[in-house]
Order: sequence, then C-alpha cells, then structure tokens
Amino acid sequence: YQLKVYFLPGNHDLQNPVKSIQWYKTNQYECDIDRMTPFFDFVKKYNLVFELGQPGSISFDVEGTEISVSGLNSAPLSTLDGDDKGFHRFPGSCRDLLREVPASGIHIFASHHGPEWFADEVRLDEEEMLSNSVDIALFGHEHRGSTRSIGDLTEGASTVVRGGTYSLLDDSFSAFKVLLFRFGELGSYD
Repeated sequence: YQLKVYFLPGNHDLQNPVKSIQWYKTNQYECDIDRMTPFFDFVKKYNLVFELGQPGSISFDVEGTEISVSGLNSAPLSTLDGDDKGFHRFPGSCRDLLREVPASGIHIFASHHGPEWFADEVRLDEEEMLSNSVDIALFGHEHRGSTRSIGDLTEGASTVVRGGTYSLLDDSFSAFKVLLFRFGELGSYD
C-alpha cells in the first residue's frame, strides 16, 4: 500500500494577514490567496501536490472500497486579531464542490476551519453537506482534539474530527487524533 499525504493550508500559512475584519477589502479573498505564496512554494519545493482545497475531489480505491476526499482552503480571510469568526467564505467553485459528493463509498471532507467560522450563508451549506453526504470531516484550527457525530436518528451520521495540535515549545501540549480504517465487507472506521 502506498502512503498518501496531502497538505491543507491554515491561517498560519497566510503571510501578513490584515489586523482585523475592519480592514477587509472588497476582494480580500483574492488578496489573501496572493499572500499564501510561501505555502504554495513549499509544496512545490518538496514535489508535493496541493490537491486539497482545490475544486474537485480526490478518489482512490482501498481494498475494494472507494474513498473520496474533498478539501477546502479556508485560510483566506483569517485575521491577526482573530476576529474573523463568522466571516470566512468559499468562492463559487468551492460551493459547487460541497454539492457534488459521490453517492457511494467513504467520503472524507477536510478544512482547516470548522463550519462555525464561516458566514451564515456558507455555513448552512457546509452543515447540510456534512450531515447528508460526508462520512468523516477533519478540521483543525481549534487546537483541541475531539470527535463527535452529527446527524439525526433517522438518517446516517457523520463523524467530525478535530485533529489536535503540535507544539514546538512543549510536547505535553501536543495531541493528535488517529483514525483506523478497516476495509472489507463492512467498510468501517474507528
């Protein structure tokens, strides 16, 4: 089996973010993408493919189970003061991605920011997609590891995972979540 590693940028990959939402420009999202050049240079330098965060999903087969992964680049619109909760948004092409989840197999969604960081009109789309179409959602940003299920009792549920934190200063603050996939007849995961 070949190990697959994908990179998804976060707010710390945004160089010189604006201090506060008060300083947002009309085209702030595009300005912030331009401020992510060091991140894009990093993935190119190590011959890594930055696929997550781009329109379209990545699909591959593992032991007869189709896996698809969709990722969204939520780093733009992050601020230095951290007052950007409720202000993140996706461009139109990324919104379409939320609506085009494969009907079968296991679908994984990844974004640095969780739904609560997005503007209402975007958050509602993402939450609906998570509860209806996604098996596992991976989020960061909150610096705490946690796992929960979302959905109702009559339909399937999604597992939401907040990955954790790596601290350069103190290993005791580092914590991660690990998912174990068991493929085969059940296609289950723990």
